[in-house]
Amino acid sequence: PIIRVGLYKTVDDQMTITSRFVPINVLQNGTLICHLNIDESATVRFDRTNRVYILRGSSCTGQSGDIYLFQAEDRRSAMEISDYNRPLSWLPGANDHTFRNQLELRYTQATDQTWVINELPIEWYLKGIAETSNVSPPEFQRALLVAARTYAMYHVGRGTKHANEHFTVDAHFDQVYRGYGAELRDPNVVAAVDATRGKIVTYQDVLAITPYYSRSD
Repeated sequence: PIIRVGLYKTVDDQMTITSRFVPINVLQNGTLICHLNIDESATVRFDRTNRVYILRGSSCTGQSGDIYLFQAEDRRSAMEISDYNRPLSWLPGANDHTFRNQLELRYTQATDQTWVINELPIEWYLKGIAETSNVSPPEFQRALLVAARTYAMYHVGRGTKHANEHFTVDAHFDQVYRGYGAELRDPNVVAAVDATRGKIVTYQDVLAITPYYSRSD
């Protein structure tokens, strides 16, 4: 299944995407608008006055009331959000601003906020979860990832928690999701996702609700 992750609320109603790993296709309503080659960038901004999205880049320009989707050409690789900064206090120089598959900027009238949203398959989402470290015990990692997958599937199935903001889970307050950078740092967690692929918790053949606390004194 596909999950939509609210990465963050913007402070300037815009996002800049750079194609670092593979070319990026920019689409609107299923139609290819333009193409970013490696190391090319484009910025999309929501104009609150005119209620339109404005797209600007070396090879991409446009203006529309509909959103623009940035998709990795292979529908798998990561893309860089160049104007986003999410450092790690314990790892100088690290910045978790790369995310797989698809990114979009979307304004939601219900909360008067403009969000950056990452859409990707649940198994890839889980590989970017940062609820445990790479050195925690393997069985703990597997148990935690089964709980995390079940929790994610519960919200995918209901689709109500953040429905008025057009995403499924929040990257900070639902489950801590840091994207592609977490995958690179935590290969053991990635292995735990693969080892438990598709496994969820059920009770009497119904998906169970599995809130968890990954670390507590």
